[in-house]
Amino acid sequence: MSRLSRFVTLGAAALLLIAVPALGAPAPASAQFAVGLSVNIGPPVLPIYVQPPAPAPNLIWTPGYWGWGPAGYYWVPGTWVAAPQPGYLWTPGYWGYGGGFYAWHPGYWGMHVGFYDRNPVGRLVTRITSDVDALNEMFTSGVLAIFEDVFSLTAHRPDTTGRRPTAN
Repeated sequence: MSRLSRFVTLGAAALLLIAVPALGAPAPASAQFAVGLSVNIGPPVLPIYVQPPAPAPNLIWTPGYWGWGPAGYYWVPGTWVAAPQPGYLWTPGYWGYGGGFYAWHPGYWGMHVGFYDRNPVGRLVTRITSDVDALNEMFTSGVLAIFEDVFSLTAHRPDTTGRRPTAN
């Protein structure tokens, strides 16, 4: 065997020794880590408060919420903040009940308010609001058109009898 063919044979064998175990090797594992918060006691009722006026233009109100600490629930007041990117909206966090406990779902920034995109009730609220607005516009314009027609009929009534008006 020539030196070149021996070199090619050894190279191919080395490649097979490296490639074959790699083909049977398990894929690298990926791991996810999440920290969640759940409690057995529901949060207090959200307080009713007046939202303060925006201190500067282009700020978004992030409403207050009930946080959880070693002493139980505590109120985190709302505040005006600048969006991280133009056009972003704030989806507030909330406490959701399921599986026998309350879990905190943190708020986040995005192009849409998440509740109305993902929650069936939110989609329903959005649709009802749109439908009510459409009906409101239709009835308002319809009632105005009727009053306009009645007014134009009663305000200008031509005399069709052919008689001339007489003074009393």
